[in-house]
Amino acid sequence: MADILHDRIPTDMTEPRALPGVQPLAPDEWLRVDEAYAAQMAHKRALIRDCLSQVYRMHPSAEPAAREVLEEALNLLPVMGYRREGDVIRCPDGAE
Repeated sequence: MADILHDRIPTDMTEPRALPGVQPLAPDEWLRVDEAYAAQMAHKRALIRDCLSQVYRMHPSAEPAAREVLEEALNLLPVMGYRREGDVIRCPDGAE
């Protein structure tokens, strides 16, 4: 599993906070394609394929907020090399 880890902390730590990594991000910083991207996405796809009920759960009351975040994320994807083809999102590595 070591191959899915980052080589470095992927955020600017020049102004450390009490909780590193828990700080506001600009929308274009939410999603990153970096050195760990391909391995992380392959691992996530395997988890979703092999044990979805163990790795995904959402309370019905969270659905409106989840849809709102999804729409915001979908608006950012084309700039990052993703393509939206109807209901399918094509990742920069070609995977769906």
